[in-house]
Amino acid sequence: IAQQVARLFSYLTDEGVRQAVENVIFSAANTYYDAVLAESLIQVQEAALESARAQLDAVKARQRQGVATEFDVLRARVEVSIIEADLIEQRNRRNLGRAELLKRIGVSQQSEVELITNLSYQPGQPGFEEALRLAFLNRPDISQAVIGLDLQDKALRVAYSDYLPHLEAYYWNLWARPDPHEASTIEWGSQWQAGLTLTWPLFDGLAREGRIMREKALLRQKEILLSEAEEQAVLEVRSALLELENAQEFAASQSQNVTRARRALELAEAGYRAEVNTELEVLDARTAVTRAEGLHYGALHRHTIARMVLQKAMGLLGPKPGTQEVPKDVKPPGDMGEILLQLQKGADETLDAP
Repeated sequence: IAQQVARLFSYLTDEGVRQAVENVIFSAANTYYDAVLAESLIQVQEAALESARAQLDAVKARQRQGVATEFDVLRARVEVSIIEADLIEQRNRRNLGRAELLKRIGVSQQSEVELITNLSYQPGQPGFEEALRLAFLNRPDISQAVIGLDLQDKALRVAYSDYLPHLEAYYWNLWARPDPHEASTIEWGSQWQAGLTLTWPLFDGLAREGRIMREKALLRQKEILLSEAEEQAVLEVRSALLELENAQEFAASQSQNVTRARRALELAEAGYRAEVNTELEVLDARTAVTRAEGLHYGALHRHTIARMVLQKAMGLLGPKPGTQEVPKDVKPPGDMGEILLQLQKGADETLDAP
């Protein structure tokens, strides 16, 4: 039993390391995608600023021609100033996000990082039963609960063994000068002794019964902890799937909304050049485009994080179960194709199992 307990403790340590690696990956990836979102919003504000400045130049030209008023010029200047303020705020958020990212990955704040991954929309959603089955196979907290239950079962078996007789063998050998048998001589001599000891306690003041009751209570506690871990997995998987579904709908709707907003801005600018639309209508259309693009990137960010949360809920974000070393290369989390591939692999393994 001692060797089995030692092996289980080794497995328990490995699962603890795997869970820690998973948490580090999730934290670092979450911070990374926050920085990517900040960078994307800066691009939106820069495009809006360029458009607002072009509109200001157009209004100034119309004023020189006597078509636009001073109010139109002031309104265009105010719009440029507002966008510049928003751009400064987004750049500050970007800098703070990069600083937090450098802290998360454990490098110097003087380091330079390049964000090479863009926010993307990857449709597709696994079924609840498949996702839950994979979660039960891969989640480190469930593995730790199962190992803890097995360890406590071994402890209960050891407590029951107190009812059985204990047989112990001993042996000792003494080599000394003077001879242990003849202390009057100065020669070297040896002395040895071996034997067996049989102990069978018939009554120990109900100490054995007390230990067994304690181990049974601890076993029941471990069973409850395993049940709680499984219920937590069910809750997290269901919540992650619902959030992913909502994020997919939100991302799809905002993608269409950006197209509509850009088309509306084109019509408003064309109408302004044809003296059909007013300056205020153009500003409203540009504001709508900026807001729509911001919501679009926010939706992509939400969808990316939802995919990553689903991977974590299913135990696919970190190393595979049984991994004894921290992996050197980790794939970027949030890949929906990788999620579905892992689900299919898990289903095939289940079908192939005897």
